Amino acid sequence: MVKFVSNMKRLGIFGGTFNPIHFGHLRVAVEVRELFFLDAVLFIPSAQPPHKEQSDIAPANDRRHMTQLAIQSYPFFHLSTIEIDRKGLSYTIDTIKKLQQLYTEDNIQLFYMIGLDAFLAIHTWKYFQKLFDEIPFIVMSRPVSGEQSNSMNVLTNTLYEYVQKTISNDYSLDNACHCISHMRKQSIHCCQVTSLDISASQIRRLLIKNQSIHFLLPDDVIDYINHKQLYRGKQSI
Repeated sequence: MVKFVSNMKRLGIFGGTFNPIHFGHLRVAVEVRELFFLDAVLFIPSAQPPHKEQSDIAPANDRRHMTQLAIQSYPFFHLSTIEIDRKGLSYTIDTIKKLQQLYTEDNIQLFYMIGLDAFLAIHTWKYFQKLFDEIPFIVMSRPVSGEQSNSMNVLTNTLYEYVQKTISNDYSLDNACHCISHMRKQSIHCCQVTSLDISASQIRRLLIKNQSIHFLLPDDVIDYINHKQLYRGKQSI
């Protein structure tokens, strides 16, 4: 578990299976950190994601090692093993509560970073309503076709309609700052990030076919995957 010094004010929380972590994850984290003036981004590999098929997920300890290798050269990225240490199913509400306890005296503002597709399925998460009482969201999306400003408005309006139906119809929309706000709940911020056509499932498929995965993820991670023979049938333990 990572504990930061008290002069750090804004911390992005980036959870995921990271199965494996790749340049798409790293690039969006860089962009969000800069766009929202975050002091750091905390990568949190899940121990046992409740919404995913477990059979093709590498062991948590391997995904932890790969994440550490991927972020080790970037000073604003840090690893947290909070979910792996807790074991069992990884529920975001439990993680956020634990992080709030960890930083209760440090005057740190947490932001939860999430992709658009995952956000639009948040109603399937455990105690999802409570999340909007606890932490502001940064919803990341790849640009859609058309002008940048119009694309952002489409994104914001899509989120707004979903939030109104699913969370609360008391949210209000500010297209100027691409923010959805509420008098009592935490705000939801929208941003567009670079579209890198890379996915963890694509990488796993290439490995099964014994094809190259170079330039899709850091070399240190590739070396680790090859050393442990991950995603090629029987997983390491």
